[in-house]
Amino acid sequence: TAGCAFVDPSIAILSGTVAAVIFDLVSELFLKFKIDDPLAASPMHGFCGAWGVIVVGLFARKEYVLEVMGPDPARVGLVRYGVVFGGGWNLLACQLIGIVVITVWTMTTIGTVFFTMRKLGFLRVPIDEEIVGLDISHHGGKAYMSSEEQEMGYTNKMYTNTPSNDTGAAPAQV
Repeated sequence: TAGCAFVDPSIAILSGTVAAVIFDLVSELFLKFKIDDPLAASPMHGFCGAWGVIVVGLFARKEYVLEVMGPDPARVGLVRYGVVFGGGWNLLACQLIGIVVITVWTMTTIGTVFFTMRKLGFLRVPIDEEIVGLDISHHGGKAYMSSEEQEMGYTNKMYTNTPSNDTGAAPAQV
């Protein structure tokens, strides 16, 4: 979304395609190095987000920048646009500095939160609950069936619609 107002639709498609590759590569790298990110939030929002910010510095069109930001008579000739379209390196440099600042800010704030949670004992569940799975230990049932269970014809009653529960949501525990 960083570049939606500043790049051509074809560049947006290219950017999304490259972001998909970045997401897959970073997700695989996280698995290889055993970095715990079960929702893949860092590859998606961190790495792909950074790519989106870089795309603006590379491919922002001058006419789009002027349309969105408006002409500023005090800054005639100082409009920053993408390197690829002859806008110089200033916008890309600003985008890269922005990525660094956002990264430092995020790591500092969330690092402080996680450190505090760890010291207070709130960061992880007990190992036995982790092994069993939080679906069972905290919610009383499995959210997903194994392929063997599916082949054997088992059904997951937590998500089965019933006359008293036609929303498809898990039934309330009594």
